[in-house]
Amino acid sequence: MKQWFVLFLSISGILVIMFEIIFGMPTDLEASFSGAQDNLNLSFDQKASQKMQGIHLVEAREGDRDWELFAESAVGSQDQANWKLNKVRVQFYKKSKAEFTVTGNSGVIDSESKNIKIIGNVKTVSFNQYTFLTSSMIYSSINRTLVSPDKVIMMGPPDVKGTSLELTGLGMITTIADSKILIQKNVFAKKDLVNGRKMNIKSQSAVFNSQNKEAQFSGQVVLNVDQMNLEGPEVFFDYGSGDEWLKSLRVKGGVRLSYEDKTARSEGLIYETADDKLLLTGHPVVKQNEDELFGEQILLLEGGNKVKVIKPKMKLKEDSYR
Repeated sequence: MKQWFVLFLSISGILVIMFEIIFGMPTDLEASFSGAQDNLNLSFDQKASQKMQGIHLVEAREGDRDWELFAESAVGSQDQANWKLNKVRVQFYKKSKAEFTVTGNSGVIDSESKNIKIIGNVKTVSFNQYTFLTSSMIYSSINRTLVSPDKVIMMGPPDVKGTSLELTGLGMITTIADSKILIQKNVFAKKDLVNGRKMNIKSQSAVFNSQNKEAQFSGQVVLNVDQMNLEGPEVFFDYGSGDEWLKSLRVKGGVRLSYEDKTARSEGLIYETADDKLLLTGHPVVKQNEDELFGEQILLLEGGNKVKVIKPKMKLKEDSYR
């Protein structure tokens, strides 16, 4: 498969260099930060290097634009595979649209593998305006992934009230082909809800989507809304029409809830943020003082102050939820 690179350089004028490179078909390999990092070397032979200004580089894959790179300057030589870049901006494409834009102080591109490393004050902005701040970012060409092992600070797009989801975590893997962004470890997030209440979330990991506001928190999730505490293995965000505001939270795989003088457990839970209403599903049990309530579903209204049991039933041994 033939690929064309166009490198526009201006040194006391404008030079245009076009070179053709022959590639084999990409193979499916597991995304690996270490593999991408090994192919990028920041060392240069300064005696043999050339300095160039005004860099514009375009890469295509199977007839579609893969990425487009801009830099203020570059250092390298024809004998070296790598070029060191200054003030870098790279747009990564999906179906001819810029899916992610990454900027940073400096970078390196391997002209053989087409891997790119961006370093220093790195900002990654998704198509739907999620913003991720890291110290570095590596693009693996063979996997079409953006990988950072660093601390991540994320800011989501604002909702109708102008508030955003704010998040910190450790490690980030973005797969451009399916528009997914994984925050790997130590996730902590906070958001103001449309009803004025404040929400905090802790989890092992989180996944976001660059096309919409889908979000999933996984692994020992602890969610606090003011004085209400929820625990479960997975929490999903559901947004209203047009992704305007966070409409509801869904918890799956077993839920434990505590709120003032009440505790509850169930297989699933839906929290409707605007109405401050919680629906417990799947063998729900609500305990208040010494009383226990059982039903097919249980509604907690006004943030848990009122309880409505749907199809009440007697407590049966096989109904107890573990």
